[in-house]
Amino acid sequence: MPLKAVEKTTWLRLKGFKLDKANLKNGLWGFGIAFISFGMLSEHVHFIKSPTDSLKQSYFVQLPNIKPRKGDLTVVYNGFYKGKIIKRIIGVAGDQISTDGHGNIFINQQKIGRTHEHTNMQSGLTLTTIKPQIIPEGRVFLHSPHPRSFDSRYQEVGLVPVSDLEGKVFAVV
Repeated sequence: MPLKAVEKTTWLRLKGFKLDKANLKNGLWGFGIAFISFGMLSEHVHFIKSPTDSLKQSYFVQLPNIKPRKGDLTVVYNGFYKGKIIKRIIGVAGDQISTDGHGNIFINQQKIGRTHEHTNMQSGLTLTTIKPQIIPEGRVFLHSPHPRSFDSRYQEVGLVPVSDLEGKVFAVV
């Protein structure tokens, strides 16, 4: 049996609220709209924290339904790392990756950083430098400016399929 307006008001007064019938109706509408909006936003906006220090920022807003472009931050799952990584797209189809034999990596003849091939003594895993090549259609080069960033400079990340990118990401703090 539905509650009458008086019973609703009495119940709310017990909870520390005092509303008349009009306010109660508006409050329920507001709650309903907020609840539906949160549900829609939770599918379209994610708040994420980076577990690494490869970017200056630690907190990000992810828009999974927005296709990222060159220059944008994105997030992708990496099986070698066994987790998600947040990186900037700095190379796209047709861009040329080259090296100089001293660990420097270039995209379209612009230096983007160095590689640090090494073996992690705890895990025994070795990182290997990506090979010089032209980025094929449907792949991107992901990067972070941190000197020891785990990104497309290494074959273990490599050129990431565009279909694996999980939307556009914005740094918050």
